[in-house]
Amino acid sequence: MLFAFFAAAGFIVATRPPSQQRPALWIGGIILVLFIGLRFKVGCDWDSYVVLYRLISRHDLLAALRASDPGYGLVNWLSAQLGLGVSGVNVICAAIFSFGLITLCRDEPNPPLTLAVAVPYLVIVVTGYTRESVAVGLVMLAASQYGRGAYLRMAISLLLANSFHHSAVIMLPLFGLAASHDRILNLVLFVVLGVTGYYVFVQEHVATLVRIYIQASFNSSGAAVRILMDVIPAVIFLSFRRRFGFSAKLQRLWSLFALAAIAALVILYFSPSSTAVDRLALYLVPMQIVVLARLPTAFSTVRVRNLFLAVTVLAYSLAVEIVWLNFGVYSHCWVPYRNYIWKSPSERESKHILGRIV
Repeated sequence: MLFAFFAAAGFIVATRPPSQQRPALWIGGIILVLFIGLRFKVGCDWDSYVVLYRLISRHDLLAALRASDPGYGLVNWLSAQLGLGVSGVNVICAAIFSFGLITLCRDEPNPPLTLAVAVPYLVIVVTGYTRESVAVGLVMLAASQYGRGAYLRMAISLLLANSFHHSAVIMLPLFGLAASHDRILNLVLFVVLGVTGYYVFVQEHVATLVRIYIQASFNSSGAAVRILMDVIPAVIFLSFRRRFGFSAKLQRLWSLFALAAIAALVILYFSPSSTAVDRLALYLVPMQIVVLARLPTAFSTVRVRNLFLAVTVLAYSLAVEIVWLNFGVYSHCWVPYRNYIWKSPSERESKHILGRIV
């Protein structure tokens, strides 16, 4: 239903001027916040997030910042102080992610189509991995700010992304390489902020990251498929990048993303942990979204062919969602989808009992 809503909007408002598209886009953002933020027992890590919230709610701010990645710890602490519970944490995180996604979509030729293409990843990633989803949203925001030449805001967005999940540090070199072609000052500023962010947000987590993902040799089922889903648009973009209509700056940035996607496939073959590569590949999804959404205009200026390509892209995105929801190894953690707005009285009672036990 969510996919159908944005897909229909993509056809209805696509031909209208940007001033008329933006209100519909932000309304879509509000819907996303409700869908993502008010989910109830959705995702395999739901119980872990509940336990972390209860742990943080019993401590002061300093302890909260140390209990998890500082940005996520701060959001949990604030939600606990305001009495908003886990749903408060999820709504705040959903709002940050949605803002980043909507900002990225707003700069695209067909914002609703871009949003529709993103829906399968919203269902799988954003409703399951809260911290990573905020980091991905902030990376998308950084990409938009980079395209507009707002390098300081871009750097701040990336630092905030690292504060929610330390694996986002992989994005610093990509953006740094992209920005270094403009001004030396921007590069110096970016390096300074990157080093600062590393020591403030990341350094103490690196050993944990290596131990969990590399030394433990964790593996994710479907990692190769998800990385291939990044690689295919990456190859198409690198082969025909002048057709996509990006500015020179954005063409450079998405080219680096595309090369990183291909590198991830190579690293996957040699890495002892597919989970590590799979997690890092999450940050390359924005490239996949914008490339797929621009395919119709990149390969045809004829209205009928353009429409056919748009339908093809939507059919591919819908197929991704249907296949995963029906055949994914862990899809049972997402199906059925539940929301605080319509959860049953029995579920409310079970939550109350769980709360007393914890």
